[in-house]
Amino acid sequence: MMLILLCFNLEAQEVNVPKDSLKISVLPQKKVLSPKKASIYAALFPGLGQVYNGKYWKLPIVYGGYAGLIYLLVGTTTTTTIILMPTEPSPDIPQSTK
Repeated sequence: MMLILLCFNLEAQEVNVPKDSLKISVLPQKKVLSPKKASIYAALFPGLGQVYNGKYWKLPIVYGGYAGLIYLLVGTTTTTTIILMPTEPSPDIPQSTK
């Protein structure tokens, strides 16, 4: 029985596939960025190099660091000025003389 089945050309389904059925999609080319240009942008305006590179999420980190630095600098300066500020003696408190 097997021999008889092998003698005939048996096909379960007939598929007509054109030769060029595979479509090759062209991937968009990635923009080539210049490190020199990014460093010039960053030197002119801090954080602009990250924007040029497309990493926008780093910009708040950069300016958050600057804001924290300024906050600490101003807070420390104010506290130091208050502590080291010379005070004049109050006229109500008698001063001891030696």
